[in-house]
Amino acid sequence: YQDTNMQGVVYELNSYIEQRLDTGGDNQLLLYELSSIIKIATKADGFALYFLGECNNSLCVFTPPGAKEGLPRLIPAGPIAHGTTVSAYVARSRKTLLVEDILGDERFPRGTGLESGTRIQSVLCLPIVTAIGDLIGILELYRHWGKEAFHHSHQEVATANLAWASVAIHQVQVCRGLAKQTELNDFLLDVSKTYFDNIVAIDSLLEHIMIYAKNLVNADRCALFQVDHKNKELYSDLFDIGEENDGKPVFKKTKEIRFSIEKGIAGQVARTGEVLNIPDAYADPRFNREVDLYTGYTTRNILCMPIVSRGSVIGVVQMVNKISGSAFSKTDENNFKMFAVFCALALHCANMYHRIRHSECIYRVTMEKLSYHSVCTAEEWQNLMHCTLPPHIYKEIELYHFDISPYEDVWPAIFVYMVHQSCGTAWYEVHDL
Repeated sequence: YQDTNMQGVVYELNSYIEQRLDTGGDNQLLLYELSSIIKIATKADGFALYFLGECNNSLCVFTPPGAKEGLPRLIPAGPIAHGTTVSAYVARSRKTLLVEDILGDERFPRGTGLESGTRIQSVLCLPIVTAIGDLIGILELYRHWGKEAFHHSHQEVATANLAWASVAIHQVQVCRGLAKQTELNDFLLDVSKTYFDNIVAIDSLLEHIMIYAKNLVNADRCALFQVDHKNKELYSDLFDIGEENDGKPVFKKTKEIRFSIEKGIAGQVARTGEVLNIPDAYADPRFNREVDLYTGYTTRNILCMPIVSRGSVIGVVQMVNKISGSAFSKTDENNFKMFAVFCALALHCANMYHRIRHSECIYRVTMEKLSYHSVCTAEEWQNLMHCTLPPHIYKEIELYHFDISPYEDVWPAIFVYMVHQSCGTAWYEVHDL
């Protein structure tokens, strides 16, 4: 790790990072491995890697899998604020900081905030920032009391490695975003073919939408509510029960539930038509905690999207708990927005199709009723065949001013007589009348 070999080291690290990310590597674990390398390169006694908390206003210390049994992956380390720890200071300022003696620095009354068991004296703290300026995390390198303090050459080594790592991570994330976009386009094309080639049941369409929506944003649970504007309610009878069958989520059809459009996060999205991305559900007063108490499920974060058709919200898709990450990202929002446009088209067509089918059913029933009541019984037919008209009708019926209204009881017989006189009997069967 001499300066003369710095370019080669950076190149090797960059290649390693890209290879790991291309194969679906864990960003947090990868940065931890990189931090271990930087620790050796800077001859630090130890390090701590921090990531942002759920609301992006706090830091959490990363614990690699298997490091200490029973410890969570991310351990809360405190808020991002001045006058606390060196890591919080760097997270707020986003500037690298080299402190030779942290014990005597009044800016950090809590020092590093770490419980290492050994007094820490020199600290090199660096922000991990992407190429577009987003803060990923904080790397904190330290040396114990009595050791030589870090100097600027160590800072250059760490900064160079983290800079290239940030670029590599951003580059691969962009590629992943493009791949996700391609996947979305393929899915929309596939569903379009499936749906428009063979109109499917509305429940099947909703299930198809929910399955892909979960995969699109990597959510743990999903819910889709349709809007009843007449009664000002949201309703659904298809629910994600958190189970899988052959790798696909299982959705259970139950008794339909309805609730007021004035309640909850989904209700607000239905009313306003605006997207809601809530990183901490319990910190938001609009969240209804009773659902968690009833189900035993803990909601951490929510991404709620309206499905809009012809300027009106016809449905709401709600994603719950991001699986890989502290909260749903802006990329998740953008991908979901495009997906919601297609959902609106599909739901609108499905609803139109089912309204048409409903109208067809009503039409068939009506025609059956008309047909039934327009055909006489065998007994009525026999009576008609033996019915005789009053003698004077045969002369009066030829007159222009003939009035048929007084003879209502024999109208059918008059009709048969008129057909006989006009067409004869050779052109039809008498019983067909």
